[in-house]
Amino acid sequence: MSFIDPSSLRLCFQMLFQSGSVYRDGRAKSFEANRVESRDYARARFAVMMVAAFPGNTPGEIAEAAAKSCGVSKRQAENWLKCDSSPAFEHVLVVGTILGIWKTMEIMTLDGRSREDVAAMIGQRKGRS
Repeated sequence: MSFIDPSSLRLCFQMLFQSGSVYRDGRAKSFEANRVESRDYARARFAVMMVAAFPGNTPGEIAEAAAKSCGVSKRQAENWLKCDSSPAFEHVLVVGTILGIWKTMEIMTLDGRSREDVAAMIGQRKGRS
């Protein structure tokens, strides 16, 4: 016995994954990120999260505390602080958990940018030469 009508499931699938579809409020569902811009933005925000989560007098002290909590080497944590490498999502979760959701979201929107502002900043710019 099936609780989901196959035609309803098909309709839901089409609505979710149809190319060029829009949300109820008219926003486009598709979004193409500029990989470099989004990477740099994410790395910078994570570095700020680390400084907030692991107070220290020097980058070395911050990196040491972060490395211990995240289960990585001090060198890896130093690379995150310098924005030289990206953390895995599990490490973002660890640091975010230490900070709490409100502080994490405050850091993510530190400069007062809205979701639309960030999307415009990290989105692909069509027609570049």
